[in-house]
Amino acid sequence: PTQHPEVEKPDVDVTSWEFILANSEHNIGTYAPAQTVSIEGTAQYFDSRAIDALLSFLQGARDAGFSPYIMTSYINYSSQEYIFNGRASQIAWGGTYTYEQAVEIARTVTFYPGTSDHQTGLAVDITDKWYNSLSSANVDEDLLEWLREHCAEYGFILRYPSLKESVTGWDEPWHFRYVGTTAAEYIMERGLCLEEFLELYE
Repeated sequence: PTQHPEVEKPDVDVTSWEFILANSEHNIGTYAPAQTVSIEGTAQYFDSRAIDALLSFLQGARDAGFSPYIMTSYINYSSQEYIFNGRASQIAWGGTYTYEQAVEIARTVTFYPGTSDHQTGLAVDITDKWYNSLSSANVDEDLLEWLREHCAEYGFILRYPSLKESVTGWDEPWHFRYVGTTAAEYIMERGLCLEEFLELYE
Protein backbone atom coordinates (compact mmCIF):
# COMPACT_ATOMS: atom_id res chain seq x y z
CA PRO A 1 0.00 0.00 0.00
CA THR A 2 1.19 3.51 -0.75
CA GLN A 3 2.24 5.53 2.25
CA HIS A 4 0.29 8.72 2.76
CA PRO A 5 2.62 11.72 2.93
CA GLU A 6 0.72 12.94 6.01
CA VAL A 7 2.08 12.46 9.51
CA GLU A 8 1.63 9.03 11.06
CA LYS A 9 -0.75 9.70 13.88
CA PRO A 10 -2.39 7.46 16.47
CA ASP A 11 -5.76 5.92 15.74
CA VAL A 12 -7.78 7.76 18.37
CA ASP A 13 -11.18 9.44 18.25
CA VAL A 14 -10.45 13.09 18.97
CA THR A 15 -14.17 13.81 19.36
CA SER A 16 -14.16 11.63 22.49
CA TRP A 17 -14.48 13.15 26.00
CA GLU A 18 -10.79 12.85 26.87
CA PHE A 19 -9.81 15.24 24.07
CA ILE A 20 -12.07 18.17 24.97
CA LEU A 21 -10.06 21.34 24.41
CA ALA A 22 -10.50 24.39 26.60
CA ASN A 23 -8.44 27.46 25.71
CA SER A 24 -8.86 31.09 24.72
CA GLU A 25 -9.94 30.02 21.20
CA HIS A 26 -12.19 27.19 22.39
CA ASN A 27 -14.52 28.29 25.16
CA ILE A 28 -16.33 25.19 26.43
CA GLY A 29 -19.06 27.26 28.08
CA THR A 30 -20.61 25.62 31.12
CA TYR A 31 -19.40 22.10 30.18
CA ALA A 32 -19.11 19.70 33.10
CA PRO A 33 -17.84 16.10 33.11
CA ALA A 34 -20.57 13.43 33.34
CA GLN A 35 -19.43 12.43 36.83
CA THR A 36 -16.59 13.48 39.10
CA VAL A 37 -15.25 11.63 42.11
CA SER A 38 -13.13 12.68 45.06
CA ILE A 39 -9.38 12.12 44.69
CA GLU A 40 -8.39 9.83 47.57
CA GLY A 41 -11.09 11.26 49.83
CA THR A 42 -9.88 14.87 49.50
CA ALA A 43 -11.91 17.95 48.55
CA GLN A 44 -10.40 17.71 45.04
CA TYR A 45 -12.43 16.05 42.27
CA PHE A 46 -11.62 14.37 38.94
CA ASP A 47 -13.56 12.85 36.02
CA SER A 48 -14.64 9.38 37.19
CA ARG A 49 -13.70 7.87 33.79
CA ALA A 50 -10.03 8.74 34.36
CA ILE A 51 -9.70 8.50 38.14
CA ASP A 52 -7.96 5.10 38.07
CA ALA A 53 -5.28 6.46 35.74
CA LEU A 54 -4.71 9.42 38.08
CA LEU A 55 -4.47 7.20 41.17
CA SER A 56 -1.90 4.99 39.39
CA PHE A 57 0.08 8.09 38.37
CA LEU A 58 0.16 9.37 41.97
CA GLN A 59 1.11 5.91 43.27
CA GLY A 60 3.90 5.70 40.70
CA ALA A 61 5.31 8.98 42.00
CA ARG A 62 5.10 7.71 45.59
CA ASP A 63 6.83 4.46 44.63
CA ALA A 64 9.62 6.59 43.14
CA GLY A 65 10.10 8.26 46.52
CA PHE A 66 8.05 11.46 46.03
CA SER A 67 5.08 12.87 47.95
CA PRO A 68 2.78 14.23 45.25
CA TYR A 69 0.11 16.69 46.36
CA ILE A 70 -2.90 17.66 44.24
CA MET A 71 -2.96 21.44 44.42
CA THR A 72 -5.85 21.93 41.99
CA SER A 73 -8.06 19.60 39.99
CA TYR A 74 -11.62 20.06 38.71
CA ILE A 75 -12.89 23.64 38.78
CA ASN A 76 -16.46 24.06 37.57
CA TYR A 77 -17.63 26.99 35.43
CA SER A 78 -19.18 29.03 38.25
CA SER A 79 -16.08 28.63 40.45
CA GLN A 80 -13.84 29.77 37.59
CA GLU A 81 -16.17 32.72 37.02
CA TYR A 82 -15.87 33.61 40.71
CA ILE A 83 -12.05 33.33 40.62
CA PHE A 84 -11.82 35.38 37.43
CA ASN A 85 -14.21 38.13 38.54
CA GLY A 86 -12.38 38.35 41.86
CA ARG A 87 -9.08 38.88 40.05
CA ALA A 88 -10.58 41.48 37.71
CA SER A 89 -12.13 43.36 40.65
CA GLN A 90 -8.76 43.30 42.45
CA ILE A 91 -7.07 44.81 39.38
CA ALA A 92 -9.81 47.45 38.98
CA TRP A 93 -9.76 48.38 42.66
CA GLY A 94 -8.19 51.77 43.25
CA GLY A 95 -9.35 53.14 39.92
CA THR A 96 -6.17 52.86 37.84
CA TYR A 97 -8.07 50.72 35.31
CA THR A 98 -11.68 50.59 34.22
CA TYR A 99 -13.40 47.27 34.90
CA GLU A 100 -13.24 46.45 31.16
CA GLN A 101 -9.47 47.06 31.15
CA ALA A 102 -9.14 45.01 34.33
CA VAL A 103 -10.93 42.09 32.65
CA GLU A 104 -8.44 42.16 29.76
CA ILE A 105 -5.49 42.21 32.18
CA ALA A 106 -7.06 39.44 34.27
CA ARG A 107 -7.21 37.23 31.14
CA THR A 108 -3.40 37.24 31.05
CA VAL A 109 -3.01 35.97 34.62
CA THR A 110 -6.03 33.72 35.15
CA PHE A 111 -8.30 31.68 32.91
CA TYR A 112 -11.46 33.30 31.59
CA PRO A 113 -14.54 31.19 32.48
CA GLY A 114 -14.95 28.35 29.95
CA THR A 115 -11.29 28.42 28.86
CA SER A 116 -9.63 26.60 31.79
CA ASP A 117 -8.29 23.09 31.29
CA HIS A 118 -9.33 22.41 34.91
CA GLN A 119 -12.99 22.72 33.87
CA THR A 120 -12.64 19.52 31.80
CA GLY A 121 -12.25 17.49 35.00
CA LEU A 122 -9.16 15.90 33.42
CA ALA A 123 -6.46 18.25 34.69
CA VAL A 124 -4.40 18.33 37.87
CA ASP A 125 -1.76 20.64 39.28
CA ILE A 126 0.67 18.32 41.08
CA THR A 127 3.08 19.78 43.63
CA ASP A 128 4.96 18.39 46.63
CA LYS A 129 2.94 20.34 49.18
CA TRP A 130 0.37 23.10 49.47
CA TYR A 131 1.51 26.52 48.23
CA ASN A 132 -0.11 29.95 48.57
CA SER A 133 0.78 30.64 44.96
CA LEU A 134 2.35 28.45 42.34
CA SER A 135 5.64 29.21 40.67
CA SER A 136 8.32 26.85 39.40
CA ALA A 137 10.66 28.31 41.98
CA ASN A 138 8.88 26.67 44.87
CA VAL A 139 7.95 23.22 43.51
CA ASP A 140 10.40 20.31 43.85
CA GLU A 141 12.20 20.16 40.48
CA ASP A 142 12.98 16.45 40.84
CA LEU A 143 9.29 15.67 41.30
CA LEU A 144 8.35 17.76 38.24
CA GLU A 145 11.01 15.99 36.20
CA TRP A 146 9.74 12.56 37.25
CA LEU A 147 6.16 13.53 36.43
CA ARG A 148 7.22 14.84 33.01
CA GLU A 149 9.23 11.72 32.20
CA HIS A 150 6.59 9.21 33.30
CA CYS A 151 3.21 10.92 32.81
CA ALA A 152 2.55 9.33 29.39
CA GLU A 153 2.77 5.82 30.88
CA TYR A 154 -0.37 6.70 32.85
CA GLY A 155 -2.15 8.52 30.01
CA PHE A 156 -1.18 12.06 31.04
CA ILE A 157 0.61 14.88 29.22
CA LEU A 158 2.32 18.04 30.40
CA ARG A 159 -0.43 20.44 29.29
CA TYR A 160 1.55 23.71 29.23
CA PRO A 161 5.21 23.00 28.35
CA SER A 162 7.61 25.97 28.53
CA LEU A 163 8.53 25.69 24.86
CA LYS A 164 4.88 25.86 23.78
CA GLU A 165 3.89 29.01 25.61
CA SER A 166 3.51 30.81 22.27
CA VAL A 167 0.80 28.27 21.34
CA THR A 168 -0.96 27.68 24.66
CA GLY A 169 -0.40 31.06 26.31
CA TRP A 170 0.79 29.42 29.53
CA ASP A 171 3.89 27.82 31.06
CA GLU A 172 2.95 25.49 33.93
CA PRO A 173 5.39 22.64 34.64
CA TRP A 174 3.05 21.19 37.32
CA HIS A 175 -0.12 20.99 35.19
CA PHE A 176 -0.92 17.52 33.83
CA ARG A 177 -3.86 16.50 31.69
CA TYR A 178 -5.37 13.08 30.97
CA VAL A 179 -5.72 12.10 27.28
CA GLY A 180 -5.21 8.30 27.44
CA THR A 181 -1.92 6.42 26.95
CA THR A 182 -1.97 6.15 23.14
CA ALA A 183 -2.23 9.90 22.60
CA ALA A 184 -0.09 10.75 25.64
CA GLU A 185 2.88 8.69 24.46
CA TYR A 186 2.66 10.22 20.97
CA ILE A 187 2.39 13.79 22.33
CA MET A 188 5.19 13.48 24.89
CA GLU A 189 7.61 11.65 22.57
CA ARG A 190 7.23 14.39 19.97
CA GLY A 191 7.21 17.33 22.35
CA LEU A 192 3.78 18.52 21.23
CA CYS A 193 1.08 20.39 23.10
CA LEU A 194 -2.59 19.34 22.99
CA GLU A 195 -3.45 22.07 20.48
CA GLU A 196 -0.79 20.84 18.03
CA PHE A 197 -1.88 17.23 18.46
CA LEU A 198 -5.55 17.98 17.77
CA GLU A 199 -4.58 20.00 14.68
CA LEU A 200 -3.23 16.81 13.11
CA TYR A 201 -6.82 15.55 12.87
CA GLU A 202 -8.37 18.64 11.32
